[in-house]
Amino acid sequence: MKRMKLPNENTSAAKDRLHKILFPNRFLIFLLFNLSVVLLVYSLGYQDARPEIQYGSYLLSAYTLVIVCARIPEIIRWVRKMLYKNTLTSRYLSEQQLRDTVSLHTGSGVDTLFAMVKLGFGIYFRSYWLMAVAVYHMVLSAMHMMLLVNSRKKEKNEKLNRLKQLKSYRLCGIMMVFLNIAMSGMLVQMIWQGQRVEYPGFLVYAFAAYAFYCLIMAVVKVIKYWKVENPIFSASKSIRMAKALMSLFTLQTALLAQFNTEGEEAFEMLMNTLTGGSVCVLVLIMAVLMVRKANGEIEKLKQGVI
Repeated sequence: MKRMKLPNENTSAAKDRLHKILFPNRFLIFLLFNLSVVLLVYSLGYQDARPEIQYGSYLLSAYTLVIVCARIPEIIRWVRKMLYKNTLTSRYLSEQQLRDTVSLHTGSGVDTLFAMVKLGFGIYFRSYWLMAVAVYHMVLSAMHMMLLVNSRKKEKNEKLNRLKQLKSYRLCGIMMVFLNIAMSGMLVQMIWQGQRVEYPGFLVYAFAAYAFYCLIMAVVKVIKYWKVENPIFSASKSIRMAKALMSLFTLQTALLAQFNTEGEEAFEMLMNTLTGGSVCVLVLIMAVLMVRKANGEIEKLKQGVI
């Protein structure tokens, strides 16, 4: 006589099947990932691609994305375990101050390099657009350098050290107003003179993912550091937020340039005006709040409240 399966046994079997679907072996994941990439390149890169292959590639890519995302926590744990085995990377992961100092160094170096390259090309091609971009990166570089220098200088008196950090935080807020002016110059040229950033082929999707990642991380860091426990590093996170907002606007112009059809120039200008104006307003509000917050902290410190 055939034994009937109990409800608990059915549930357990369903869970096992679901687990096998979401967590196949690593070789199969590797195979599916590479196959998805090849099929997507074919489907999106060739106009005469067969419809059945296109739809199949989209379904396969969606499934591959799900199983890769399901493995992300495991991958992160494995990577962290490997990094903690190394002395330098272990120290970097363990010490928040070291991570913030490295971030200041890299931010300053990258912005200085960008400013020099953009200014050189701007002068050579007589492009006011490239010159405006160069000024934008110059201001960012100056802000990073100012914070970097002040983070190294330590006063013997803790109160004086805190006061100096708060003044740097306030100066950073003031400099963000000048950064906003440079951003406004870039936005005006983007909107009214048709200047835009264009990315070839599939590179626009990679930049889109990077821009959203930068924005999410910037929001998390700004919220985390808003209490001004360390004004120097709090200011660096505000700079990061301003850069992320500008990257988001640049991404929008690139997407509109790539996917807009003829006759939609008015819509493109409207969207760029709204987003660009919002970015400038948000950065200006952030700068004003930084100055106001620093002034309040400095006043309390002088009165001996803190």
